[in-house]
Amino acid sequence: MDEALAERIRAALQACADKAYGDTLRMHLGGRRPTDAECDHLVTSAGGEQMTLAMWLGLQMHDEAQRCAEERLSQLKPRGFVTTPRYRRVPKDPANKNPDPKKPEDWRTEWIDPPKESMLRSAEKLGTIVPDIVLHDGHPLLVQKVFDYKFPCKSGRLPSWRKYPVGHPYQGRYQDRVYKDLLKVDPEPISPTGGP
Repeated sequence: MDEALAERIRAALQACADKAYGDTLRMHLGGRRPTDAECDHLVTSAGGEQMTLAMWLGLQMHDEAQRCAEERLSQLKPRGFVTTPRYRRVPKDPANKNPDPKKPEDWRTEWIDPPKESMLRSAEKLGTIVPDIVLHDGHPLLVQKVFDYKFPCKSGRLPSWRKYPVGHPYQGRYQDRVYKDLLKVDPEPISPTGGP
């Protein structure tokens, strides 16, 4: 992909992040940023799940940014992107059911197409990755660029890649490194310019 197109795409995704951030704060907080204490406040989602306001606002912003990104990318790179694709690491040799997790040469990355993804049980999703946006060269495994939205809540907090928790197949590793290992490109975070 030429760098001029990549820059236009970055700018479009940045505009989507800025719009999602501003629109969400206007809709839910009268346009003001939440205080650090409010970010930690527990709220209940429409589905009945308890989460912090930071997480809830992030989900709202993320959903809006994704809708915007799909619209913009369909103009800039039609048939050359996918949003929220799911990938997993599988053994290169199907006969070897338990390759060494520390040996990347024993593994390959598999894209799970949406019809198959809808049939996965929760346990089968553990260990998969779902970047926000993947630009590709005709197929989701021909990855060119990876972008992930980050919407920090607390003031002064820089966008950061999350660290996988204990018990997760990638425990102790950071999200960006896992994305790089599986997709072979450095992922780029996209955050609002008017953020905390």
